[in-house]
Amino acid sequence: MEIHPGAQIERRFFIGHGMGIVVGETAIVCDDVTLYQGATLGGTRLEHTKRHPTLGNNVVVGAGAEDPGQHPGG
Repeated sequence: MEIHPGAQIERRFFIGHGMGIVVGETAIVCDDVTLYQGATLGGTRLEHTKRHPTLGNNVVVGAGAEDPGQHPGG
């Protein structure tokens, strides 16, 4: 499991089986989010801007899911 210390994580964040979880530097994870094994909240650009996804409230990210960009989700 790799969670960048710069990631913004809100309340009641749940990880179901941490193997392969990646949360990038500019990711925002709002309240009541669940990530399952192998989920990646990564970025594809090298600029030092907002480049990782934002997950809104009450989101479930399934096993093996990859979200490689910056867009609102949830």
